[in-house]
Amino acid sequence: MRRPARFPLAVLPTPLVHAPRLSAALNREVSIKRDDMTGFALGGNKVRPSEMLVADALAQGCDHVVGCGGPSSNLCPALAAAATTAGRGCTPVLYGSEPTIEHPNLTMMRAFGARVVFTDDPDRAATPGHADGVAARLRDQGRDPYVVPRGGASGLGATAYALAAEELASQLTFSPAHAVVAVGSGCTVAGLLAGWTAFDLPGELVGVAVSRPLEETCTEITRLSAEAATILGTAAPRTDRLRLLDGLGAGFGLPDSTTCEAARLALRTEGVVADATYVARAVAVLGALDGPLVLWHTGGWLGFLGDAMGVPH
Repeated sequence: MRRPARFPLAVLPTPLVHAPRLSAALNREVSIKRDDMTGFALGGNKVRPSEMLVADALAQGCDHVVGCGGPSSNLCPALAAAATTAGRGCTPVLYGSEPTIEHPNLTMMRAFGARVVFTDDPDRAATPGHADGVAARLRDQGRDPYVVPRGGASGLGATAYALAAEELASQLTFSPAHAVVAVGSGCTVAGLLAGWTAFDLPGELVGVAVSRPLEETCTEITRLSAEAATILGTAAPRTDRLRLLDGLGAGFGLPDSTTCEAARLALRTEGVVADATYVARAVAVLGALDGPLVLWHTGGWLGFLGDAMGVPH
């Protein structure tokens, strides 16, 4: 296997822990892979791909990192922190206009020294084009920018989670029936799917789509997973090991009664913080699956604070 260079940031391995009270509440065995504990800048699952992407930027001699997303983006503050740690500038390009109430993730981007640019365009999907425009202006100024896709969703970024699947394989003392993870950009679950095949993990990988329609989500995961496997030099991912569930609910980042109930259940049984955009939507489907289960906790602590403050996404 070819292992891409990393710019080390995360505290690895993250623990795999049994959740006895959540298990009792759901009447099935649940363990949690605690990638909310990656240990860098409260970045959760965005830390692992940031290691790969910043290492690639350094290898290419780039002096600036351009990311894109929204004010509540989990990637952009992690990317800003990683770029700053590596001695590089960072510009997150965010959809919409400067908000009246600042999301904690936006506060963190600025705390890490990022120069935030708003597109004045409400379309989330248009941010990559705006990011390319910002990168072009930086080149005109003599800079050498490295552009990161929305959510870090690239084959290289996904390799981080193929290697995380290898980490999980070394920790398992049981055979899970399902491993459940929320899906936004698709980078995390695409990497896990490549790793599920490469390391022959047991059980079915269940992705809970929270950002795009199922068909579009599946297309993106398939593309990213194949790219990751090519970079690693491993076998083509087996898409039959993946099941996608619709977790969009009221819409991206919009909590509903099911999501809020799942967030309360995680918090009050295990003290586990589950944000309404991602993790709570994965928790919400656990009761419909046979155990034993692994919940892959992707982070979102700052998102949880934003939810509590009522800050729009």
